[in-house]
Amino acid sequence: YLVRKQGLTLTEMANVIAAPFWSTISRKPEEEKERLTFLRNAFSSLLNKRILLVDDNIANLEIETEILQGMGFIVETAINGSIAVEKMGLSSPGDYDLILMDIQMPVMDGWDATKNIRSLKDPAQSRIPIIALSADAFDSDRQMSIECGMDAHLTKPIDVPLLLETIAKTLHARKYSEMDGSRQK
Repeated sequence: YLVRKQGLTLTEMANVIAAPFWSTISRKPEEEKERLTFLRNAFSSLLNKRILLVDDNIANLEIETEILQGMGFIVETAINGSIAVEKMGLSSPGDYDLILMDIQMPVMDGWDATKNIRSLKDPAQSRIPIIALSADAFDSDRQMSIECGMDAHLTKPIDVPLLLETIAKTLHARKYSEMDGSRQK
């Protein structure tokens, strides 16, 4: 939304989002500059990332797609967990960078879909970052998301700065865990 309606780039949006957080923290000016540079780079690296968005509510799917596309993501959708698992099973490495998964869906819920994706034979498919995007806000729901193999759990309605931060951190963590894994071989 900010990108399209205000004409902001992802980097400029990162500055808008980050400014209130960093200005409230007392840091030396050089430390603030380093943090803002890191944040700008992290958000800029998200441009054109491919997301599989899974939600059974068509209105939510349309709104979430609009928000994500407005921020520069490439979005493909699925209306339940079963379709998400099928799409992942048929995908090639690099088709998707991340999955945003609703929890409560007919046919197959987000937790079962995540377990199925984590059991795919190809590590490029089974290790894809998955973030719950759900109305379920209890600690037990968050715990269940992590236990079934999700990387994070966010609640609806979407908190755009938190979503961006979580996507950036999740992709960053996955990138470095894969680099560590390849070094240990």
